[in-house]
Amino acid sequence: MSKPDPVRSQKLSRVGPGQYSGGRPQKNLRCHSGASSVAASDCMKVTLLLLLLVLLLLVVVVVLLLLLLLLVLVLLVLLLLLVLLLLLLLLVLVLVLLVLLLLLLVLVLLLLLLVLLVLVLLLLLVLLLLLLVLLLLSLFRTRWRPL
Repeated sequence: MSKPDPVRSQKLSRVGPGQYSGGRPQKNLRCHSGASSVAASDCMKVTLLLLLLVLLLLVVVVVLLLLLLLLVLVLLVLLLLLVLLLLLLLLVLVLVLLVLLLLLLVLVLLLLLLVLLVLVLLLLLVLLLLLLVLLLLSLFRTRWRPL
């Protein structure tokens, strides 16, 4: 004779809805969470709450990432404005230097013109003195004799 199967020969007694002692629980009627078991509707509620919590966490992470991206964009715009302001300041400085160089060039040209005018006046004075000497010589009619 064959030996009887100990699991089959065990009397199954009902412990709770969907579960028997010595047997397996019926599927889709109970949701096991650690040592305690919860009814299927409560398990579905817990699963939905966990899904909502994960979704809320994802929304919070996405919002924080978007805020961080917005902050980075604002900082980049501020940096760009600062660079543009520095370039504008540099341009103004270069323009001021160019105007100062132009003024210096004008002053040098005016100084050269003044020097040229003084030289012309000195030349005229020398010519006038020479003319005066010639006039005086012609008035006295002196003859020049070689030595």
